Amino acid sequence: MVRLEREGESFVFITGKTQQKQDINILISAISELKNTPPDPGKIKEGLIFLDKTPEIDIRKDLRTLLMLELEKK
Repeated sequence: MVRLEREGESFVFITGKTQQKQDINILISAISELKNTPPDPGKIKEGLIFLDKTPEIDIRKDLRTLLMLELEKK
């Protein structure tokens, strides 16, 4: 990733490695898997890893956005 930032009267390029943002669908898939008999342990494990790596505020925001988009479709 490269971005341009202003420093005083000039601009500089800032480079860095970005972290891949995980998709909330990983969590939704893991939760949905709980209703299956038997549930897929791999998907549940992915959901747990997602929860461990994502701050709570991000999860709430993503879920809220997803629910609002669904309501707006109607």
